[in-house]
Amino acid sequence: MDTNTQFETYSFSHHDEGNVNINLTFTVPTVGVHISTFHDMCRKFALACGYAEKSVENYFGEWNDEAFEEFMRSRFSSDGKLMSEMLSYVFDSRGKGIRPIIIMLTSALTSSANGRRWVAGERNCSKRTYMAAMMVEMLHTVSLIHDDVIDSADTRRGRASVNARWQSRNAVVLGDYILARTMALGMESAQYDLVTHIIGSVATLCEGEVLQSQHAADHDTTRQDYLEIIYKKT
Repeated sequence: MDTNTQFETYSFSHHDEGNVNINLTFTVPTVGVHISTFHDMCRKFALACGYAEKSVENYFGEWNDEAFEEFMRSRFSSDGKLMSEMLSYVFDSRGKGIRPIIIMLTSALTSSANGRRWVAGERNCSKRTYMAAMMVEMLHTVSLIHDDVIDSADTRRGRASVNARWQSRNAVVLGDYILARTMALGMESAQYDLVTHIIGSVATLCEGEVLQSQHAADHDTTRQDYLEIIYKKT
């Protein structure tokens, strides 16, 4: 592996009724990690937390992220040539997808408690779960597009940022379009509670961005100020 490769560490914790704590930590490269890596991480964590091995294997053994990818891409299209080109570029530049996979795997692991039946070879995720995963992923994507505009960043994940390739004005509009389309999809499918949570998250992200600007030139920013900024921005 390249000696210049940077790594990220992800920790999962579980606390059961018997006061037993399980902590698993995974260290993976920041770039080039396929979603299957996180699939394997969550599978190991589920088994460590005591979920029945048969139930875990029934779901994780049939995992297919292509179904979710198709579900998501098919809902974002435009008749305009430039908009379509930018949308394709953004979807092709997505990262590891840890947010949607955690949502879907969590749903799958708890579905048996909700009376759902495992079916080998099928998705084992409801449309509502897909909607939640898509909405969270799109909010994250939009926040990165707008962040690159604010920071005048030229690159994102080793590729030219949207603002560097198509100018900031188009990047802002693209982010707005994705966010508006996401909210419209949520409302059309009557996922009102999910839409409410996403809108609340947008407001919190904005507060975090402005708070960061507020403290940018301060020399007396406290640890609590910093923690509030990163909490709201992430």
